[in-house]
Amino acid sequence: MRKDKKSSRFTILEGNPGKRSPGRSLKSLPAPASRWNCPAWLGEHGRQFHKRYFPIADQMGTLTEADKASWFLLCGRWQRIMECEEAINRDGLVVPGRSGEVKRHPASTVHRAEYDAFRRERAVFGLDPESRGKMGITVTKPSKLADMID
Repeated sequence: MRKDKKSSRFTILEGNPGKRSPGRSLKSLPAPASRWNCPAWLGEHGRQFHKRYFPIADQMGTLTEADKASWFLLCGRWQRIMECEEAINRDGLVVPGRSGEVKRHPASTVHRAEYDAFRRERAVFGLDPESRGKMGITVTKPSKLADMID
C-alpha cells in the first residue's frame, strides 16, 4: 500500500529546513520602510505629497522597502494630476481646435486617466477609508481638545 505523499505545494510553503540556505526563511518579511529621499525626477507637487503622506502610510504599516518604486510612482501620478489641473486652470476647460472649433482641453483626458489610476493605487497603501476598512486599519486622529486637557 502506497503512503499518501504531501503535495509539493506544501513543501514549498513549509520549506525544508535541512536543505535550504540559512538566510532564507518563510518568517522573513520585507523590512519596514525607512525614511526615503525623493528621486530627482519627482516634481514639487510629488515631493509635497511624499512629505505629507509618507509618515501616515508608514505609521499605518502599509509601506515596506519592497513598495518603494510603487510609492514614488504614486507620487509621480499626483505630480501629473496637479500639472494637468494647472494647465486646465490656465487655459480653461475648452480650447480652440485647428479649424476654430471649440474642443475639450487635451489635459483633461490625461487628468482623468491619471486620477483613475491614482485612486486604484492609493488603495494599496491604505490612503482611502474603504481600503483601510478592508485592511482592518483604524487611524485615530488626536483631537485638539484632548491635547489641551492632557
